[in-house]
Parts: sequence; structure tokens; C-alpha cells
Amino acid sequence: MENKTPGPSKGYQKQIKKDDPKARPLSKAKGSPHPDYSSPAAKKWPLFIEAVESGNVDVVNKLIEEGLNINVSRDGTTPLMLAASQGRVEIAEAIIQAGANVNARSDAGWTALHKAASDQSKGDVIDLLMQSGVDIEARNKAGKTALQLAEEKGHRDIVRVMKAHLQRLRVDAQEWETFLATPEGRPYQQKRRYDSMALLFKLWWLPPLVLAGASILLGYLVGVAVLAGIIGLASGLLFGLSILFMEKKLRNYLDDIGPLPYLDVHIIREKRKAGEPILLEKTSRPPSSEDTGEQSVDTASADQAVDRVPMEQWRAERASSLKKRMHLTIVLYAVVALVAVLLIGAIIIKRTSLTQWYFATRLERSGIRFSSQEFLNEVSKNNEKAVDLFVKAGVGLDAMNEKGQTALMLAAEKGNVKILRTLAKLNAPSLNHADKGGNTALMTAARQGQENIVKALVESGADVNYMVPSNDGAASALQAALDTADFKEEHMRVIQFLLQKGADVKGRNKAGQFPLQFAVDHGNTEIAKVLFEHGADVNDADLKGGFALLTAACNGYPRLISLLAEQGANMKMALPDGQTPLMCAVKSGHTDTVRALLEKGAPVNAKTSSGVSALTEATRSGALEVIKLLLAQGADPGNGYVPDSFLRLNGRTMAFNAKKVTISVMLERIAKTASQDGYVVKFGSFSKQKMTFTAKGPWNKVLHELSMKNHLLLVVKEREVLVVPYDPAAIKHEAI
Repeated sequence: MENKTPGPSKGYQKQIKKDDPKARPLSKAKGSPHPDYSSPAAKKWPLFIEAVESGNVDVVNKLIEEGLNINVSRDGTTPLMLAASQGRVEIAEAIIQAGANVNARSDAGWTALHKAASDQSKGDVIDLLMQSGVDIEARNKAGKTALQLAEEKGHRDIVRVMKAHLQRLRVDAQEWETFLATPEGRPYQQKRRYDSMALLFKLWWLPPLVLAGASILLGYLVGVAVLAGIIGLASGLLFGLSILFMEKKLRNYLDDIGPLPYLDVHIIREKRKAGEPILLEKTSRPPSSEDTGEQSVDTASADQAVDRVPMEQWRAERASSLKKRMHLTIVLYAVVALVAVLLIGAIIIKRTSLTQWYFATRLERSGIRFSSQEFLNEVSKNNEKAVDLFVKAGVGLDAMNEKGQTALMLAAEKGNVKILRTLAKLNAPSLNHADKGGNTALMTAARQGQENIVKALVESGADVNYMVPSNDGAASALQAALDTADFKEEHMRVIQFLLQKGADVKGRNKAGQFPLQFAVDHGNTEIAKVLFEHGADVNDADLKGGFALLTAACNGYPRLISLLAEQGANMKMALPDGQTPLMCAVKSGHTDTVRALLEKGAPVNAKTSSGVSALTEATRSGALEVIKLLLAQGADPGNGYVPDSFLRLNGRTMAFNAKKVTISVMLERIAKTASQDGYVVKFGSFSKQKMTFTAKGPWNKVLHELSMKNHLLLVVKEREVLVVPYDPAAIKHEAI
């Protein structure tokens, strides 16, 4: 039983006794909200209102006796509200005696008590209304009670009266609850419980129907519809029988006690004050003919019935009946428990299938087909709600699209952290899965520069050093972040995060390539510095012998050449065939890179296994500026390249028998002859020193002989011949 003190409006107020026994009770008072002046009785309504407003009690009583409906309102205001508002105590009492609804409300939600509390300063009308059962806690549409209105108006007398009445109601309610908890009050407590459960007792047949229907539905979902239906029906019947048993138990108790006399807290106080018992103690007796529905003939026949059934025998029969009832109750509850265990067990066993079916059905209802490919499509669309339903419906998380991408990889590619974390938690092994392009989810996110996705993957357990075994290109997350042409600040943050998480700066792919090579390949000097700070080896080489300095030289990155040199790069390092960074820079035409390499001490006369040097490559391409740079740094002109086709050319014949002639004059004569064969001979200024030179033959051979005797380097490019002087004293003889 709840031990809750009822609100003041539910207390035990003294009701005003009505002089007219035929007066309508308050709870049944009915009226139209607006008067119909077409009826004879309603035509008296204006007279009634005038009498109320003027305080003419006699006219009010006369009109009430003539049958006027005192619950009709005008503009939402009832006569009782009007009387209460004007403090007409006698008229208000007459209206209440006539059956007025004391709790009727106006359009604004005001009761007569609100009107009196707001418009009056004394508590006479207030006291009358409260004694008549008005709801003291009623609130108007503004949410205010009558007490709050009185406090706002400063009506202290009314506030005092209402608070005193509230306190009395609380005391009465608490005293009544205390009485119910005593042996004397137990019959009233049980009667209240019986009345409160009357609807439940009438609907005892409903649980079997509900439980049977629900069980059949659940059983259908897991393939045991018949069994589940039987179990549900049995459980419902047992529950319904338990309700009937409870109802019968309460009814028997109340029948044994007999009719309860009217009792309220005021009667209890009077009886206790007079020293009288609150209830007359009744002696248990066997059922009489009145209990079985038969009327007793007279008191004597009843006494004879009692004599025929001795008290001891009746008590024994009653004890036996109670014992049987107890056994039946135990059996019923045992069966209910067994059925409940079986039903719960079946649901637990099949709960996964049941749950998945439910969420798959929700997907279908939303217009999304339940399939692996649809699941991947919704992940690509970042449809978090649909993905959640797919996961709960048990979709295969290892499903892949035509590119070999799983849902986790698609979530990483699309940048959805929430979906990613969910999938990573449910399918951790897929974190290192690689698609057909050789990319893991972490590599994809790193290449895109998605820092939040990279962090989420690493926090979910992705291996920062996982290398895709089959990749010749970027094979780890760090390499993927470095291997991007459109490098942004986001990529820098991703790289720094990966390094903080222990990414290996020396990790190699299938071809033996390492992170520094990827950074140098894209000319990223700042990233190269970061890698060096984390222990990158400047002289490391891949499986083909490639190294960072060679990559920087071939791609033409002079700033990187300087950085690598500062980090201790071996300037003499070469490929297995002898090719050096300087040769690659010359061959690729990167003049600034050639200059940077020469400044950092790159060997100028190194040769490959086939005898090719940097000057060989320069003279082949005809890069005059590079040739001059190399010659200035001591390149051996003997390594220059003159095409065999030029040497074998059968040019026009010319004869030289010059004495004290400058080189420029001789070259001019050769150029004039060469022009007849379609060749152009170019040369710069030479010293004015004169010399003797005798030669006869094709002009090209004469030119070659002249160059050999006078420290001239011939650079032949198609039909153009450049003559470049050199200083033999500058030639370096390096130990390679």
C-alpha cells in the first residue's frame, strides 16, 4: 500500500447539509455553458443574475425553488463565481445548497475560489467554499492557484484562512493514512485496494489474449509459433487466474467482515475522544443463509443453523479450504515460473536472429534492400542511420566492392569518423586489409591528408607500420602520406602524428624503397628535415641501389641537394653500374642541380662501367652551359663525346699552310668550308696568339686535328659544331 499523504483537495471536508433532500448532488450538477433564453425557465435567468448582484437572497431562493438551473454560465462566469467575487456569503450558500458545481471553471480556468481570493479581502466566502469541497489546488490557465492570487493581491486574511485550511487537510489526510495502517483500519485499507483494482479484476481475461498473440508473433519470427503460442496462452491464463484469485481473496475478506460503516477522520476523533471503539468487533461465524443468497426466516432459524454446524467443524472446514487454496496457488506459481523460464530461454537462444530480422525489416521499410552491396553503397553515402541498421541486422562486414574495398575502407575514404569507429570496433582484423590497388584504410586516409580519420584508425588498432607485401610503390601509411604530389599542411600533420605513434622512417616496401626516397622524389625539403629528425639515413639505398641524393639530382632539386649534403650524403655514391647523381643531373638537363652538386664536391670525372662521364652526357646533349661548368670544375675533355658519324664524314677538302695565324682565323676558314656541307661551326673569342698550322683533308678532320693540338673541345649537335676552349691545367685526376 502506498504511504502517500493525499493533497489538500482530497482531504475530509465538512459538507454543508442541504435543507432540501431532493437537491442535486454536486458531482452530478450539470448545466449549459451559455443560457438558452427561449425556454420559460431561462427567461428568469436575468432576474436571477440581478438578484445575485444586488444581494437579494429571497429572490435567489425563490427562483431556485422554481427550478432554475444555477450551473448555467454567462461569458464563462457562473452565479457562484459572481456571488463569491462580491462576497455574498448567504447567496453563495444558497447556490451551493441548490447543487452548484463548486469546481466549475470559467473560460480563463478560474473557479469560484479564484474569484473570491482575487476580489475579496476577507475570508468568509473562502471558508464557505473550502467547507463545500472546492479544489483548493486548482490552477487557472496562467498556472496560478487561488492562494497565489490572494498573496499577489495582499489579502492577508484570505491567505491565513487558506493556509490554515490546507494545514488541516494535510493533518486529516496523514491521520487517515495512519489509521489505515492500524488493525482497526485494515478493513478500510483492503476495501480501498479492492476498489482501486476493480477494473483489473473485470479484465482478468485480457492477459491470456495479449500474451498468446504476442507469443505467436515472436514464435513466428524464430520458427516456433505453435509452441510459443501455447506457452503464451498458458502464461496468460495463469496470470488471469492469479488476478481472479486475488479478487476472490479480497472479496472473501471483505465479506467476512460485512458492510463497513461510513467513517472519516472526524468520526474517528469523536469516537476516540468518547473512548468508544472505532469498529464493533465481529465474531467469526459460519456462512449464513444470507451469504448464500437466501433470506432468513427469523433470528431463531439462524440460531438453529448455527447449532447444526458446530463452530469447531466450521473452522476445520475453513482451514482445509485455505490449505487447498494455498496448494493450488503454489502449483500455479510453479507452472508460471516454469513456463516463463522456457519462454525466456527460447528468446535468449534465438535473440540474435530475432534482432537481426527486426532491423532488416526496418531497412526494407525505409526502401533499402538488405544486401552487402547496398550496405557498401550506404557507407559511401555517409548514411549513418542506414549503416547502423545494417550492422544491427547482421550484414557481413567483410563484404567488398569491385575495387576490393570493405565498408571500413569506404568510411575512411569518405571521412566519416562515426561509421569508421563503429566498423573498426566490430571488425578489427579488417583494419589492415588492402584493396586491389594495394591500399589499406590507413594508407588511404594518410594519402588524402585526413588527420581525424588517421587518428581514429590508429586509436582503433590500425598498425602504423603495416607494409602491404605486394606493393612496389607506397606500402605503408607513412609512405602513402609522403607519396602525394598535392602535398598540403594536412599531410604534414598526418606525417607528424604517424611518427609520434612510432612509424618506421626506415621501413621498406617490396622494392626496398624507404620514406626518405618518397619525400625526395616529390622534392619536399621540409618533410625530409622531419624524417632526418626521426632518424632517417641519408645514405640508405633500395634494392636497385637507388638513394636519396641520386633521386634529388635526377629530379632537379638543388635545395634538397644542399640539405642532403648537410646531413652527410656521400657525394661519391653511385649506382652499381657507376652512374652518379652528377651524371643523372646532367643527362636530365638540370643546370642548377649540376651547379649545386659541383659546389658540394661531386666527382666531376667519375665514369660508369661503360666509360661514360658527366662531360660525356653533356657533350651528347650539347648543353653548352653545363659543359662550361664541368670544364671549369676540372672535367677531362678527353671524356667528351664526338659522334662517329662526324668523324667519318667525308667533308669538303681544304688545305692549311698557315704561318703566324690566330686560331680564330683558322676557325673562320673551317666554318666557311663546313657551311658548303650544311654545317655551322660556332666559336667564341680566343687569344690573339699566332701559331703555325699545316693540314690538308676534309674540313671535319682538319677541325678535329686542330682541336686536339690546341686544347679545344668539339661539341657536335646534329649539323652544329661548337668549339669550346679549356685549360689543361684545370683537369682533375680524382680517385673514385
